[in-house]
Amino acid sequence: MKQQIETIKRRVGAIRRNPDMTPTHAALAISEVADALESIDGRLAALEADAKRYRWLAARLLAADFDYNGDGVQALVFELPVGCAVSADCNATIDAAMLAKSAVGAA
Repeated sequence: MKQQIETIKRRVGAIRRNPDMTPTHAALAISEVADALESIDGRLAALEADAKRYRWLAARLLAADFDYNGDGVQALVFELPVGCAVSADCNATIDAAMLAKSAVGAA
């Protein structure tokens, strides 16, 4: 992203220094700004989804075990809805649990 921003700054700087540059140069700079904003928007949406998962999961923390299985491993225990599928994909598990929880009593 920083490289995109630097490229945009260089193009805009060139346009400012030379107002006679063709509209194509200005259009190219605007297109690069739009691409950068689109990328930022996608990254923001992913961060918001992660934050939503975190808040949902944090609200369901039940316990902490500081010597899980006697091996000194620390573990957290969370409540998930009854019947919720659990997998090695943490995000998928949380997403399924969030959907299952919202579906309980929805009928």
